[in-house]
Amino acid sequence: MGRPWEWFTGVLLLSVALAYATPRVLRARHKLLREEVPLIVHELLLQAIAYKADHDTWPVFQPSPVPIGQVTSALHDWQPVPLPGYEPSKNPVRGTYRVSLQAGGLVVEGWCDVDGDGQLAHYRATPSQAVTRVTEPEVY
Repeated sequence: MGRPWEWFTGVLLLSVALAYATPRVLRARHKLLREEVPLIVHELLLQAIAYKADHDTWPVFQPSPVPIGQVTSALHDWQPVPLPGYEPSKNPVRGTYRVSLQAGGLVVEGWCDVDGDGQLAHYRATPSQAVTRVTEPEVY
């Protein structure tokens, strides 16, 4: 069986390793989950440009599938998708998405809260600007 101090040392080393690794693993997981949002924002932008070419008008819709104030870490079914002809590459989706006309033209935005802390990560794209993160990198 070993001496008691050997067991204690092993448990202590394991505890230190877990304390060091756990936050890093969680951040990596949150970062991975958050990456769904810019992908869908990009898909919506491309679909909106195609819609404009076919219908000579920009499509717009309010935050969907949930209002911005109701975004949580939960997944939401996006049915029906408010942009004709668009089906997200992943459904159910994380967060919420909006296509709007603002002073500078068409804007596609997405918000999520994959870590459930109440701070929303925000992404934005326009026909002349690729998808960009609006919030700080550590907001998930």
